[in-house]
This record gives sequence, structure tokens and C-alpha cells, in this order.
Amino acid sequence: MFILFIHELGYTLRKNRRVQKTILLMLILLFTIGEVLSQSVVHGTVISKLDKLPLPGASIQEKGRENGTATASDGRFSLEVGDPNAILIVSFIGYIQQEVRLKGRDSIQVELKSSCFKDFFDHQLVGIHLMTGIINNPFGAGIDLSLPAFYRDLTLKGGVEIQSNFDKNKVSNAQIELKHILVTCNFDLDAKWHHRRVELKQGFSSDANSWEASFNFSRPFLNIGELRLIAGYGRLNFNKNDMDGSQSSSGPLVGLGTSIGELLRLSVTGKAAIYRDKVEYQGELSRQFNKINTFARFYSFDSFTEFSLGAGVNFGYRLKK
Repeated sequence: MFILFIHELGYTLRKNRRVQKTILLMLILLFTIGEVLSQSVVHGTVISKLDKLPLPGASIQEKGRENGTATASDGRFSLEVGDPNAILIVSFIGYIQQEVRLKGRDSIQVELKSSCFKDFFDHQLVGIHLMTGIINNPFGAGIDLSLPAFYRDLTLKGGVEIQSNFDKNKVSNAQIELKHILVTCNFDLDAKWHHRRVELKQGFSSDANSWEASFNFSRPFLNIGELRLIAGYGRLNFNKNDMDGSQSSSGPLVGLGTSIGELLRLSVTGKAAIYRDKVEYQGELSRQFNKINTFARFYSFDSFTEFSLGAGVNFGYRLKK
């Protein structure tokens, strides 16, 4: 009987075109309704995991379909997806791409983590600068050199400078610095040896060496800029005058630094080496713009004080293979 019914139905459909069109229309309508019912609209926000700020222009793509959108200026978006359990691919320049499964949700918040790409732009540079001391030594010059990176961002930087009044006053500085020993998204570590020598006409002289570690935190500090904590050890030999013998002392060195403003690009650093009964003070305010570097420095130890102004230029170089 069932076979006979199927045979009669097929015969009727072949003979009656109106019935054929009606059935076809019903099938299309059912398919369309099913497709519409399976779609849903998702609303969401994309923010930075570090500072919780919105990420405008972030890309949101439904996985497996050519269906996507981008976030508005406030980090918000709306997207019609074909499946309540769809997977959204969220990406933004400088951040790690993330896949988010909706699991029937119609509202989500996505926090993207920074991809932590850093370029320090301090490899293979030669710097030359002129300086003047306002109090004791009006003439001075220096040169700096940084080597190519020999392991990831790790590089070696050195420099020497001298100031004088072309008489018996002379101040010299030398330093060797190992840059970017340890680098993470929010932190990097430098180490430095710094030598300072002062000779004055009155017979005063000092010879100081310090070994310093600089802990650099990239995350903004009190909405000002990056934070640098400096810690180390110093050793000092000095003569008060020609009549007194040489004295030696050693002690800890501490310092603090930060940067001020993206437009100003000012770097501020202050350090103090604390010896047995004396303190050596160093301070610097500098600004780097393209190849030009300007700075103001302060140095004070015992009866000697100097305030210096300087400007210089940096050149890149390449090594032939």
C-alpha cells in the first residue's frame, strides 16, 4: 500500500505543476525561516588587558565565514553570527590574537594582551657631544659608541668625556654599559660601570667608581612615564688638599629616573652615592629627538659643584660582512 501511495503521489506531482510550485515554495520558506532563526546578534567590547582602555578599530571575524566587523572609537561592536555557539577571532595591531567561543552568549567583553614587541633603537650608534660647565669647567666634549646587538637586544655601550678650564681644573667621565640584559613586556634590566675623576687647582681631587643596575619599568608611573630604579655600589678615593693624605670610602648608590610626556620626551635621572661621611650627587635632564640629543647635568661632591649644559648628535653605522 505504501509503495502504491508513493507511486500515486509521484504521478500527481508530475502531472500537476501548480502542486510542484507550491511544494517548492514551502521548502524554500522553511529553509529561510530556519536560517533566520539560527542567526543571532552579538554585542561586545574590546579592551586592553594592561590598562583596561578600549581598542578602537579592532577586528572581529566569525571563524569559518566571511563575516566580520570592527570596533568603534569606544571599543564597542555588534555582529550578526550564523551560530549562537560561533567562534569569534579578535585581533588588533600590537596585541595577541584571541579566539572567543560564544557559547550562546549575546554580550561579551574581550581583553587583548599586548604582543610585547620592543625595539630600543640604541644599537650601532656613534654619538658626539659638546658641553660647557657653568661654574668650573667651561669647555668639554665626549663620544659614545654602541655595538651591534649580539644576542637578541643585548648590546654593549661605552663612552668617555672630559671637561676643563685649560688650567688645572679637569673632570673626566668614562662608562661601560651592558644594555637589555633581561627584557619582558613591562621590564628590562641594564648594568653599568661608571668612573668619575675630579681635579681642581686648589689641590682637591676625587676618584670614584660605581657598579650600577638599572631596573626599567615600562608601565606608566603615576601617569607620568616609565620608571627607573637604580641600585649599586660605589668606591671613592679623594684628597681634600695637597697637604692631606688620600682618603678612601665605599657605600651604596641609589637612584630614581622617569620620562615626562610623549611630546616633551624628557628623561630625568637622579643618583646619590652614600659614603662613610659624605654623599656624591648626580642629576641629569635630557631630551632625545631624532638624531639630536640635549642635556643638563648636575654634579656635587664635598666642596666641588658643577652644572653643565650640552648638545650632541648620533650617527648610525653598519659593519661590512
